[in-house]
Amino acid sequence: MSGGRNFPQSGRTVFCFFIIIPVPVTKSKEKDMELSQRSEERRKRIAVNRAPDFKSAEDWDLDFWQSQTPQQRLSALAAIRKDILKVRKARTDSRENQIW
Repeated sequence: MSGGRNFPQSGRTVFCFFIIIPVPVTKSKEKDMELSQRSEERRKRIAVNRAPDFKSAEDWDLDFWQSQTPQQRLSALAAIRKDILKVRKARTDSRENQIW
């Protein structure tokens, strides 16, 4: 994911990329972990970059994904797909529950 933010005082836009690398976790393991443990595990999997322009951000993104194994890339793609399906379901559910 990426985003640009304009900083008026400097007149620059800084592009920030962050990627959370999914790791398969079984439901039983997830239940056993407390919130603080899950947060710590998640922090270990987050890769962050700040770039002065979009080109630098794209270069970092490309280098990052090329450094990942095919299994890691496929796992990330599957996680993104799963998240998209959750969002679509939530949108559908919220529309069905509207009173108007």
